[in-house]
Amino acid sequence: MAKTNRRTNNMYIPKYLPNLNGKNLDRVNFSGLNLSYGYLKGASLQDTKMIGTWLCGTDLRGADLTGADLSNADLTGADLSGAKLVGTTMLGATINAANFNGVDWGF
Repeated sequence: MAKTNRRTNNMYIPKYLPNLNGKNLDRVNFSGLNLSYGYLKGASLQDTKMIGTWLCGTDLRGADLTGADLSNADLTGADLSGAKLVGTTMLGATINAANFNGVDWGF
């Protein structure tokens, strides 16, 4: 999927950034993958597993992450504005500088 060959601050940055805008990726297991700076705008990611996934700077605007597990994921600088995070688990996730404007938390 993403080939890593550049290194910044001890984190590999994919050379080829995944463009998954608007895709239906429900119930896919992305655990441990590096999707940093990728494009998941408007994607359906219901019940996905993203445990320990790198999502630094990733575009998740308007994505549906209902029931997703983002435990220990790195969301540093990710844009989740307008995303649906109903029932999403984020235990231990790093959320420094992430954008949560307009997120639907379900309450």
